[in-house]
Amino acid sequence: MITSGEEVECRTPERLDARLSVVAGVYVAALVAPTLVFVLVERLEVSNGALAVGTLCTAGVAIAAAVAWRVTHLGRTIVWLDRQWLAWLLPLAGVVPMVTHAFSVIEYPAYLLVDPNAAPVTGLVGLLGFGCGIVAVVLGDVLVTMARTRVAEAMVDESAIDLERPSRFRGPARNHLQRSGLTAT
Repeated sequence: MITSGEEVECRTPERLDARLSVVAGVYVAALVAPTLVFVLVERLEVSNGALAVGTLCTAGVAIAAAVAWRVTHLGRTIVWLDRQWLAWLLPLAGVVPMVTHAFSVIEYPAYLLVDPNAAPVTGLVGLLGFGCGIVAVVLGDVLVTMARTRVAEAMVDESAIDLERPSRFRGPARNHLQRSGLTAT
């Protein structure tokens, strides 16, 4: 991990892969898009569920693409994501949409059971927002892990490695170990 006083030479934006950028974009979209669409549906009094879901998907894709593009062109993002306080903050931020939309998890299915025609569209968007919060929790942890891996790879000098030890489990032995572990689980 990098302390606040250390400077680290990180990869340039040209060498930064798109996978981290896409994960960062989807993470931010999962946090922001449901709330934006929820407010939009509430203000415009949208009554069509398909329109609300389409708007949510469109907003999610637009936000994810914008953030992914920005992260791709900003190489210092990796070093910033390697900070210790972000290791717990990014996954924890996904809990915010879950708490905000928790009522919709009960409300929308209840409406569907009693009177499906009376189900509010905001309940549907809230239910999807709760799911997006779960996705954001998982992606927050994945994002921190990916960033730390890339910082470690950028800091290791390949010419300084004198000895590499290959894995004992290759091919069929590894597959057998994986099947055994899966069966035991």
